[in-house]
Amino acid sequence: MKAAWPGEKPIYRFVAPKEMSFHPFSFPFSDPARVRQALSLHLASLTGEGMRRFHLCPVILQKEKDRARGVALVFPEDLDTGLEAGPKIRLFPAPLALGWALEGSGLGIYADEEQVSAVLWREGIPVLYRCVSRAEAEPSELAEWVRASSGSDFSVFLLDSRTSPDAAERLEAEARRTWAAFPALASLDLSSRQMESALRIENLSSTLKATLSAGLVLGTLFLAASGLSALSARNRLEAYENASIRLYREVFDPTGPIRDPLSQAKARLAALSGTDEADGLIQAFAMLGRASRQSDAGIVLDTLRYSERQTELIGKGPSVEAVRAFQRALQDGDTALEDLQQLPGGQFRFKITVRGKNR
Repeated sequence: MKAAWPGEKPIYRFVAPKEMSFHPFSFPFSDPARVRQALSLHLASLTGEGMRRFHLCPVILQKEKDRARGVALVFPEDLDTGLEAGPKIRLFPAPLALGWALEGSGLGIYADEEQVSAVLWREGIPVLYRCVSRAEAEPSELAEWVRASSGSDFSVFLLDSRTSPDAAERLEAEARRTWAAFPALASLDLSSRQMESALRIENLSSTLKATLSAGLVLGTLFLAASGLSALSARNRLEAYENASIRLYREVFDPTGPIRDPLSQAKARLAALSGTDEADGLIQAFAMLGRASRQSDAGIVLDTLRYSERQTELIGKGPSVEAVRAFQRALQDGDTALEDLQQLPGGQFRFKITVRGKNR
């Protein structure tokens, strides 16, 4: 479906790609190039080489001083293959057009004869996207899936072409209101042409900033060089001493006296062997082994953080059901699924906390 932005020449086509995913972000900086770089590093650590097939489109929705909050859309680079092309055609996610109707919080669902798509909003930020065929789920079933995945309840705004013959026209009207309420979305365009243009603009901006600041940086470095040569030896020694003390405080003892951090650390490590902490860590690994055998869910564990009170597990699974099966198989202690998000390519990243001593 296509819609012309009022008073403007571009024409929007509303799309709902199944492989698209949303990734909310919050950074202590707002430069678009830095935001893209940070997101690229984060997503590459989750998806690896699979990220090469996808476009990354950050949208900054909220700025406060130097902080930026928004959402990154990740979608296949061949999204516009086979669609009508042209400089006036822009691609916009259909369920994202319902943000104004939800007042920035809740679940917006758009359904046509072929598929059902949804976007979950929280505090003015889209945090989750999902699209399935109508053969897989009806709108009510997709809403229940999002509730189970997010672990929360919310209001739902639904446009369904089967119950509302004018759903397409209403979607266009809702999009206009959403673009007015969230101006950053008015320029959102998922076409390959726009992605390439955005990258060129960001690269040019970064180059100009670097060029303009180069003279000032070189002058400052020249003036500081003479002073640094006299202070470098003393500063390095003080830095080594401070770093060793800080590391000892973080790892072993935040308040006790420190005479020689290295010797005291060696003594602490020697005393650790055979203690309750070491035994508890071994039992945590045993718990994971039992859960892996029992669930057989294709779970890949990326991070394990252990303490006497709880064990935190971060990893990936092929489906929500697989993650839930792995959680149930963790029989030791009280388990909580604290985070679940869809990754590009269909996998789901999770964070499970097991409270207790994992005995």
